[in-house]
Amino acid sequence: MSISEFGVALLGFGTVGAGVYKLLHEGATDIQNSYPYKFTVRKVLVRDPEARRYVNIPKGLLAPNIDDILKDESIDIVVEAIGGIDPARSYIVESLKAGKDVVSANKKLFGKYGEKLSAEALRYGHFLGFAGAVTGFHQLCSSIINSVMIKSFSGVLNGTSNYVLTQMENGLPFEEALNKARANGYAEEDPSEDINGLDTRSKLVIATRLAFGKFLSEDDICVDGIKNITDLDIKFAKELGFAIKLLGLSHRVGEDKLYAVVGPHLVRLGQPLASVDGVKNGIQVFDQLRGIFGLVASGAGSEPTAMAIFTDLISIAKREHSLWPAREKNSRLKLAKSPPVCQYYLRLQLRNKAGVLAKVTKELGKEEINIEQITQRDQDDGAIVPVVIMCGPTEKKRIDRAIKRLKVFDFVSSDLLVLPVLEQLNEEITAG
Repeated sequence: MSISEFGVALLGFGTVGAGVYKLLHEGATDIQNSYPYKFTVRKVLVRDPEARRYVNIPKGLLAPNIDDILKDESIDIVVEAIGGIDPARSYIVESLKAGKDVVSANKKLFGKYGEKLSAEALRYGHFLGFAGAVTGFHQLCSSIINSVMIKSFSGVLNGTSNYVLTQMENGLPFEEALNKARANGYAEEDPSEDINGLDTRSKLVIATRLAFGKFLSEDDICVDGIKNITDLDIKFAKELGFAIKLLGLSHRVGEDKLYAVVGPHLVRLGQPLASVDGVKNGIQVFDQLRGIFGLVASGAGSEPTAMAIFTDLISIAKREHSLWPAREKNSRLKLAKSPPVCQYYLRLQLRNKAGVLAKVTKELGKEEINIEQITQRDQDDGAIVPVVIMCGPTEKKRIDRAIKRLKVFDFVSSDLLVLPVLEQLNEEITAG
């Protein structure tokens, strides 16, 4: 069979860039045995071509200047693997303008400028791939786009934070779990974007654009991370029949509103997302016509990302269109200002003395919050005792008002936690 060859340039040679190089270089024979295509790396953009870390790359491939790539007519595809906003954004636009197809794994960039970059790709008539930016559910992007009545998108979208929570389920405190993630290469030296939910937010922006046809600004999404989750919360949740997961959620509320949030949630054991462990990602989509569909897959590391990028390379070779929708189809969707009604987990630190719990339940009662279950640990009189209250479905603003009043009491510690419970996907979501 005849082979079509494509020249590839890699921008950056970190974890992602090195993974793509390894796949295309060491896996070239396997690729050609499976596809009528050959992808040849012709240039690698690096800051310092003399650095020792590039000793195994032929020197002729190393380029210190983007112009060396833009002016090279043997390069058909540019793979952006620099990360961050700039210069990645300008390099992508310049590559499209120079007549190259572009593939990127930059979720931060697509979460902020995906709509504008897509417009540039349309302007210059070239492919812009982003599968690597949604590694973990890129396999379902086409299905999500082609769904017409999606009501809800829910996902574990960050492998680092999920690994930390999994280790906490195994008994490690937060800091030890995070250090183990670093030791195993699952967390950056500065893991703040993963732990604080910012990486999840970027992926959610992309997913929401695909699922609901609306491109959200980062400011449209409420974000909370997992730093306040303790090993005690993990234990309480398990006793109550839940797992704690950092989720990215987009829900249609009624007919014309959309609510999006990133934060830790209680997920009932037995639901698919509760069993997503380690560095895996998992998503669930509820479509009124097709029902619930989803996927669990590796969402971190060089190999899964390289394979996601490879799917875009194949799409380019097949002359397929970019998956990013050409225009917003639901631009009139308004943002819901309040979270949907749901159950809440409330963990308080209370002084163990007579009458305290009655005062707490009284304050919750003032907001008509139904108490479904109370769990506490035995402690000596006068000691600070953790108490968990499972609240029935209610509005978040009622929880907030009750907590504001509770904080005034001297028997309530400032160390408290409120977590929403993930609702069943097939239930109607009502505004808060």
